[in-house]
Amino acid sequence: MKKELRIEELTTEQKLGMVLCTNAQRGFSENEIEKMLQMIREHRLGAVWVSRGAPERNEILKKINETADYPILIVGDAEQGYERFTFPTARSLGATGYNEEYAYAYGRVVGYELRELGFNAMNGPVVDLSNVSMRHMGTNAEKVARMACATVRGLHDAGIFSIAKHYPGPGDATIDTHMQEGRNDRPLDELLSYDLLPYFRLMDEGLLDGIMPGHRIVSAVDTERPASLSKKVMGLLRDRGWKGVSLTDALSMMGLVLKYGQKDPTPLCIEAGNDLALPWNVSCEVGYEYLRDGFERGLFSIADLDEAVSHVLLAQHKVNLLSDPKEAPSKEVLDAFNRIPRECVSARYAEGVAPSIPKDGHFLFVLLTERALREDVPAPDAPPFANEWFYPHHVQEMVKKQFPNSDCVFLPEYPSASDNIRLFDKQIPYDGVVYVTSHRMQAYLGRDCLTERVLAVMRALQSTNRIAAVLHFGNPHVMDDVPRCDRFILGYPSEECVGYALSILAGEAEAVGTIPYDDVILRQ
Repeated sequence: MKKELRIEELTTEQKLGMVLCTNAQRGFSENEIEKMLQMIREHRLGAVWVSRGAPERNEILKKINETADYPILIVGDAEQGYERFTFPTARSLGATGYNEEYAYAYGRVVGYELRELGFNAMNGPVVDLSNVSMRHMGTNAEKVARMACATVRGLHDAGIFSIAKHYPGPGDATIDTHMQEGRNDRPLDELLSYDLLPYFRLMDEGLLDGIMPGHRIVSAVDTERPASLSKKVMGLLRDRGWKGVSLTDALSMMGLVLKYGQKDPTPLCIEAGNDLALPWNVSCEVGYEYLRDGFERGLFSIADLDEAVSHVLLAQHKVNLLSDPKEAPSKEVLDAFNRIPRECVSARYAEGVAPSIPKDGHFLFVLLTERALREDVPAPDAPPFANEWFYPHHVQEMVKKQFPNSDCVFLPEYPSASDNIRLFDKQIPYDGVVYVTSHRMQAYLGRDCLTERVLAVMRALQSTNRIAAVLHFGNPHVMDDVPRCDRFILGYPSEECVGYALSILAGEAEAVGTIPYDDVILRQ
């Protein structure tokens, strides 16, 4: 265990650093990393977020752990797991029927890998109640609350501090706060009994280590400031006696910057009752200057600063308690974690329709890609996709293994006229068309969706019932825009999910997953 800092022994300069979470990210130079380490030596940094894509990430983690003689928070994001242990997003957990065994396994296994790498805190679980994207488990507040508790227990057993997000919830909004200010317009009674239920349940069970506030206006509580900058919204937890740590979402999002500028969100979030500011796209020195400048201008007081520092030191104390070496997950837990990509796959069939298609049939599989690729050209050396889990060339091999008499064609998500003509001409001699679609909203879209161009091609083919099945790996709600189809098989971002779904289509496996909300149309 490391020696813990005492607030009465910290200078004002050290306290200002204690409420900063810097982001060791892509583009950080060796000089910037050294300055970050110097701030740690001076006890002038409360937390470090180490981005998954940061160059020399493992070396940075090692240096932070070797340099810090106090239990600084070292935060990682692992919504899809990390490297050795990955799984198909939070939505897949809901799609297992909200099975708490799988939620615990996720926390225990992924937490163990994070701990091995040098992290001591995870930005999760995601407890947003929404059908907008795959980042959300589902829309049943009670079940999501239970899953969240199971996940955090797994993280704790792995020695990882957890930060639930994105407080207090997105409501029904589809605006992405990376682009502009969003809103949660639920009435106060719904906000308290629905959106906040997972947070209250975690708090009641002593599992709410930390939260990450989002950047939406919560109109029932504060019509002026977004949650991350609102003392009133923070009060919904603080007034109940919660003393955990609040780490803001990235303060570089346009939902804040367009209204408050680049610098002011950092000090304003401390005034609002947050404890760790995450400026995100600036160096630790610049983030520190944002805080010092805001403090000198009176944007937050010494009382605000002391309260925030006390919460950070309590969080560091908890990290210290969790810091003892943890055993590797048991075989039973690993087996449960590895079942998630299969147990989350669900299916919907039209009445009287066989769930499978003939393995020896002659079908054309249309594989949606993120950009123009040819199925008859070898795969590029470098990953061509933001969705690194979905390699059309790999899926093509899986298809040929299950359906040896069938073929594949690649269709980009923004098909040109020539792409469409090529597909229409090629599909003529086949028994039917099977669409394999995927989408993962990262940011800037508001909700998962297929492009209108892709949907237009699907509608054209289905005008004569040419689509035999749609296999979709992403948010089931996307399928509401797809024309009527006899077979829908639904999975999530994982190559193992794809393989299992193809086995279901071939009649060799059964879909046992569920859709974690009830308002999906799936026109059949």
